[in-house]
Amino acid sequence: MRKSIRFKLKDQPIKKGSVLSITLLILSGELIYLLPYVLPRIFRPTFLEVFNLNNLQLGSLFSVYGIIALLSYVYGGVISDKFQPKKLMSYSLFFTSFGGLVLASYPSYFVLQILYGYWGFTTVFLFWGAMIKATRVWGGTDNQGQAFGFLDGGRGLVAASMGSLGILIFSRVGTHEFGFKYNTSKFDFSAAIFSRRSKNIIDYVKKNQNDLWKAVNIGSLNTKGFEFDLIYNFSSNSLSLGYSNIKDDNYVSNINYSKYSLNSIKNHFISKLNLNYKNVFHSIVYKYAERSNGVSYSVLDSKVSYKSFFVSVNNILDEVYSETNLVPMPGRNMLLGVIFSID
Repeated sequence: MRKSIRFKLKDQPIKKGSVLSITLLILSGELIYLLPYVLPRIFRPTFLEVFNLNNLQLGSLFSVYGIIALLSYVYGGVISDKFQPKKLMSYSLFFTSFGGLVLASYPSYFVLQILYGYWGFTTVFLFWGAMIKATRVWGGTDNQGQAFGFLDGGRGLVAASMGSLGILIFSRVGTHEFGFKYNTSKFDFSAAIFSRRSKNIIDYVKKNQNDLWKAVNIGSLNTKGFEFDLIYNFSSNSLSLGYSNIKDDNYVSNINYSKYSLNSIKNHFISKLNLNYKNVFHSIVYKYAERSNGVSYSVLDSKVSYKSFFVSVNNILDEVYSETNLVPMPGRNMLLGVIFSID
């Protein structure tokens, strides 16, 4: 008969953690609130203008966040005792940053309410209890006050630094872009949001179609948007997808014909499939574009090549459309050719 023997170890003092650990806790403890709190707090006028909100609506977003966060505090501590803090904090940072992609699409007020409720869950339920536990463990038995002092003081310093840097950037440049890239052996992914403030724009315009182009100062134009690109490599083949969205706030409306301003692309999607059958290469390209004046078109191209010979069919759908400067593009056409080099 087996007997189970239980024994209790004497309490031993826990040593204080490394400087790197508390530094990462400080950075993550403040950066996770960058999207829901820091941006609206420091750049409130810009935030309200970009998302077409008033102060009451912004306060309502914070209320939604606060209600979800209040419920998350109750159960977040239980979760932090069952899982490792580093895993919970990593998941929380990832899911919170995923909401940033939604914010980059300039969502409606209703979607923002859902987004702030989502952030109330990801930044508190998964993160707060885990951060407090990790800080307590870092401080050890005899340095709890020092640990939480570093945490709160460091978070304040990081917040002040980010705000000062952001204001400096906004005051110095008229064009700003933020993005990230992720590359592996099979995947290449990049995404970015951008904003551009232009003043004293010079464009070539005319009142009637038969008039000559004139260089005119058409004023200011504020542009913002986002874009992403994805490339997937499989075997010797590849698939690429790309999308961009551009919104002009001060759209020019008192000009009948323009080479640039009235012909900008609002939505643009492009996909390309490259296939390799030993010595035969086949590429298929599909493009969709919607311009600021509401005109949209789809273009499908294909090209097959074998050694030095190739055949390409452009505009298979025989779409009627114009590119930059209102230049009409040809309809469906085919091109046969051979490529050779002379040494």
